[in-house]
Amino acid sequence: MHAFAAPRTPQVSVLIDKDIIDVIIGEMMFHPENMDGIIRAHLLESFVSTLDSSEDATDVGDVSWYAITVTNTKQFQLVVQYLVAGLSFRQVTQVIMEMKEVLGIGSIGSCSEGIVSRYVRFICAMNLQCIAELLRQC
Repeated sequence: MHAFAAPRTPQVSVLIDKDIIDVIIGEMMFHPENMDGIIRAHLLESFVSTLDSSEDATDVGDVSWYAITVTNTKQFQLVVQYLVAGLSFRQVTQVIMEMKEVLGIGSIGSCSEGIVSRYVRFICAMNLQCIAELLRQC
């Protein structure tokens, strides 16, 4: 019973520059034939558009940032570690679900290849944001 009542870890939220999501994640990571498709729109739903608080009132509706939020940080950390170890998306999903079952850790939640691919898009966006911030300092 304790495994299912374990406290959840705090969620992680990160702001990503508009251009990183719109151009790099939204355009460069998709095949040109799928640019206007439902698949692309569905995959980009994880990135929530936000407005910069420093924007002028005349710019209402312009997106400056996208927010990403990871609600299950334990699962996110496991996915990252298994990907770093060289496992495929399918292998990561299987290992996490088997580990959850054997150890009785309900707080890890359900995992699928779709969740793993969403986390990979998050990781790419976060790393590109770090690079952009480093380049701005030069």
